[in-house]
Amino acid sequence: MAQGDVEALASLYDRHADALMAITFRILRDRAEAEDIVHDAFMGLCDQASRYDVRRGRLRTWLVTITRNLAIDRLRKQNRLKRVREIVREEAQQLAAGGGGSSPFESLESPKFREAFLALPEEQRLTLEAAFFEGLTYSEIATVHGVPLGTVKSRAARALATLREALTSSWVQNEPSNVVGNESRGAS
Repeated sequence: MAQGDVEALASLYDRHADALMAITFRILRDRAEAEDIVHDAFMGLCDQASRYDVRRGRLRTWLVTITRNLAIDRLRKQNRLKRVREIVREEAQQLAAGGGGSSPFESLESPKFREAFLALPEEQRLTLEAAFFEGLTYSEIATVHGVPLGTVKSRAARALATLREALTSSWVQNEPSNVVGNESRGAS
């Protein structure tokens, strides 16, 4: 198969595609996406065939590992924007629960969020972009940026704290005057 033998690839596909499809579907919960991943895995096998070593394990295990990794990568890509929106929404809900009004930043499209995000120092902004929009892990970010893992974690923590503070102060400044405890003032 390392020489691009189409019959060998077809034989492998016939023997393993159903099992790989089941594993991939279990991860992605989307049949079309799972089919794409299985297809991509088999298309990449010709290029990676020389990496297979029979002494390290069974062929099926190697195929499962390749396909599973592709599925997880796809899942990360699908979820990166969703994760950022969930974080912002959670922050908004926490603020709204404590303040009695709705938050001024309901989504990433909010001008308040964009303003706060763009005001971050470049290193912090790039770290968050890599983590949330590119789906990279902190370890991967450290490798790409050539900095220690601890530095990446610190930048992310500082960036999130800065965003939280900026958005919290923005919300408090715009807080309605009829918050619990304020409605009785001047009503004597």
